[in-house]
Amino acid sequence: MKERLRELDLYPILHKLIKEHEKLILAVSFVVTFYFQLADYLYGYELFLLPKSGFKYYSILFFPWLFYFVLGMYTATKINKGEVKLNKLSVKSFLLWASAYCILMADTILTSTSATSIKPTIVLYSAASFFFLYLLSVHIKDINSSLNKFVKWFSAQSFFIYFSHILVLSELRIFIANKNIDAVWSASIVTILLFISVTIISCVTAYLLSLTPFARVLGGTDARTILSTSSTQKRH
Repeated sequence: MKERLRELDLYPILHKLIKEHEKLILAVSFVVTFYFQLADYLYGYELFLLPKSGFKYYSILFFPWLFYFVLGMYTATKINKGEVKLNKLSVKSFLLWASAYCILMADTILTSTSATSIKPTIVLYSAASFFFLYLLSVHIKDINSSLNKFVKWFSAQSFFIYFSHILVLSELRIFIANKNIDAVWSASIVTILLFISVTIISCVTAYLLSLTPFARVLGGTDARTILSTSSTQKRH
């Protein structure tokens, strides 16, 4: 993720700000992300006034998700310094994630917003998922080498997968709309299948891209770089 942010000239800026004002930047990024999520959420219920044409938050691919980038960089910095130790998967971490998931599902059902990821409860769920999945990846490293390789590959390609999933999801939504089957969004199983489909298509696309010389240009990581990194880690 550092390499991708550097290419966008965002990493140096965020890294410097976090280094100098870590708690302040973490708090500000949370407020910014929560505002964008909440504003769009309330706008859907006509409870928040935005420009007549609506504010296209999806066209701003960074601010609604700024907190997640900062949280990841902040946590990684703390772990590298030894100030925070996250290396034990516990029942508490699972219960925290499960609780956040239940809150998200309750919100989704009560507000019929299964087709959108812009809502305040997403912030809570994403933060809980970040720590739970990190702890899970550390645990996987010790019990399954094959799965650990996939986790490392997914991490290396995460930036491209993040951006490509938006395109894939948009195309699937257009397809559903053109077929006049919008009612499928009300079915939970369809939402789950959509999630799985988008994930698989994005991962396959990332894999195929990694075999080409255009991987880095388009935000991915080429296969040789991943193999080189794995070999270096084994020697150490």
